[in-house]
Amino acid sequence: MLRTPANPRLLREKEDLRARKWRQMAIRRTKPDGTPETGKGGGAEWDFPVKDPKLIRRTWKGIPDCWRGAAWHAFLTASSKARGIGQSDNTLASVYHELLTLPCSDDVQIDLDVPRTISSHVLFRRRYRGGQRLLFRVLHSLALYFPHIGYVQGMASLAATLLCYYDEGTAFIMLVRLWQLRGLEQLYEAGFGGLMTALDEFETKWMKNTVIQKKLKFLNINATAYGTRWYLTLFNYSIPFAAQLRIWDVFMLLGDPTPTSTSPAFLSLRSTTSLSSSRRNSASATSNRLYNPTRPSTMHTTNINHVNMHDPPPPPTTANNDTTTVQFNGTLDVLHATSAAILDGMKTIILKADFEEAMKNLTSFVPVRDEDMLMRVVKAEWKARRRRW
Repeated sequence: MLRTPANPRLLREKEDLRARKWRQMAIRRTKPDGTPETGKGGGAEWDFPVKDPKLIRRTWKGIPDCWRGAAWHAFLTASSKARGIGQSDNTLASVYHELLTLPCSDDVQIDLDVPRTISSHVLFRRRYRGGQRLLFRVLHSLALYFPHIGYVQGMASLAATLLCYYDEGTAFIMLVRLWQLRGLEQLYEAGFGGLMTALDEFETKWMKNTVIQKKLKFLNINATAYGTRWYLTLFNYSIPFAAQLRIWDVFMLLGDPTPTSTSPAFLSLRSTTSLSSSRRNSASATSNRLYNPTRPSTMHTTNINHVNMHDPPPPPTTANNDTTTVQFNGTLDVLHATSAAILDGMKTIILKADFEEAMKNLTSFVPVRDEDMLMRVVKAEWKARRRRW
């Protein structure tokens, strides 16, 4: 999948067969009058049976690239409907076009970051044109839609990946859904309290008492030193693009909180997200609420806006923030499992390394040569923790 094989013809035949299987699972979305929806682009007119074990199994194996946009959109749409969170596509599309007409205090920083976001990709090569223009517009609108967060550099890589599969309006919708349904709003919150919670969850629940964690603790290396970039970019700067897409496939489908609706963690995350959704609903009614002209340029943009994102974030702050502790309750389990799989692949190196050698490997690009093997390890980690809890 999306890699140069020893026999391209066999790979194409395999991909075509898998694409036909996904077409058989796809369900054409219909309008109220019963006619099929068409013309939305990005596969937005398709649904998938997200609870079907066959679909889950095939998602772990990787979504055919020709169906990836449709599947991602269907997964997040199904999650939004099931949890009652967020606005419809049509409403978000209207809000997006309204936000494009408003000024944003983060525009200067966005304009600086756009040309250095995967500029080697043909879509994003030309300054102020093509993909770079679309990327700016999407980030501009996202910063206005979540004014309490604003813009952070890691958002650019997420938007750029989505623009490879969607038009600008649908890319914006997908980002909003990721923020509201997959915990990214908490990860990017001012002060990065949610990010600290996520990394602490990874260290204390996923890596506790492992030989790798003991070695890293001996070297005084904590998860913020290497995990910040992994979690904020969903591994965009850390592993090959084909492997990143495989992680996103599963994260889009299985990123909902565990179905324990009475648990305090689930209720905490639901109330936090519902409050954000309520803010969005009221904001879309009055455009000036979507943009606060007195809001200063987002402070945490300066703190973490490093080009390589190697440095850990600053300690979380509580000023002007909700004091409720963020709890993800399984939302980030796919990211945790991926992080554990990457560390497991570095086990031999880390156990023999000193501080500099360990940091060099942890913060460098990870050359995943076999996405299938990576996903088998991620799946094993994910299933093991789910059974344990």
